[in-house]
Amino acid sequence: MIQIERIEVRGQSDADPFEGVLTLAPGLQVVSARNAYGKSLAVKAVAWCLGIEPIFGIPDNEPTCFPQAVREEVEFAGRQPARILSSECSISIIHDDGRHLMLTRAIRGDCKMVRVEERAIDGQVRKSKLLARRETMQDEHGGLQRFLFEWLGWPRQAVVTFRGNTAEIYLENLASAFYIDQDEG
Repeated sequence: MIQIERIEVRGQSDADPFEGVLTLAPGLQVVSARNAYGKSLAVKAVAWCLGIEPIFGIPDNEPTCFPQAVREEVEFAGRQPARILSSECSISIIHDDGRHLMLTRAIRGDCKMVRVEERAIDGQVRKSKLLARRETMQDEHGGLQRFLFEWLGWPRQAVVTFRGNTAEIYLENLASAFYIDQDEG
């Protein structure tokens, strides 16, 4: 079992840096707040860091699932909107065996790569960069999906698709079973 421990979105504008952090405790989390408080942003950051943005119906490596406030310009209270120079998001995950994983992916910048920081139980840290999308299950050296399945200890499972051919299950195939978005409309 795993726990998402922390979700972060941060960046640099031509006025000031900005950051939003959501820290989660073990167990079921229910996040409720008014509109424009970052609930959807946090959910999209998780999907983005896992490389499963197609669940939002957008193409691979396309950050338009994020609001303009982290892609184009941000508004600081009492000031003119500031142009975004760079932005990224991170998720921190804890495995039940004590290992930690932090995945960081640019929102504005090179969004094809995910920076990975693994922390073993003994404190050893390993850093790498992996491809977020495209053949990431087949790429044994640079594929994020393949890495995540191995890190999680999940079996790689081939299934028959609606077209009659076989393909491996990716996280994006499973994620929609856990994603709940109740928009107040």
